[in-house]
Amino acid sequence: MLLGAALLVLNLAACGDKEGEQRKVFIDFLQNTVMRSGEHLPSLNENQKQNFGKFAGDHAILYGFSQQVNKAVEQVMRPEVDRLSAIRVPQDYLTRRARRTAHWSS
Repeated sequence: MLLGAALLVLNLAACGDKEGEQRKVFIDFLQNTVMRSGEHLPSLNENQKQNFGKFAGDHAILYGFSQQVNKAVEQVMRPEVDRLSAIRVPQDYLTRRARRTAHWSS
């Protein structure tokens, strides 16, 4: 009986909390994959989800937020930046201004 209890304790210890290791893997992913590349936050494959453990949920939150930011940039800011970059000389500005003024007056 005592031997069985000892084996049970050893098995539980071997299957112990992997949070520290998972945290380290997650931080490494963020620092060395995402932050260095400067690219959009990638989705996770199944192996990464397993390695991150509960931190895969944290990634899901970050991923959802980054998708919303990317969408806002593409829908709102990109068209405005494109319009502004089309202005090459002062006459372009004056022409666009005249068009906008006429549009607002009607």
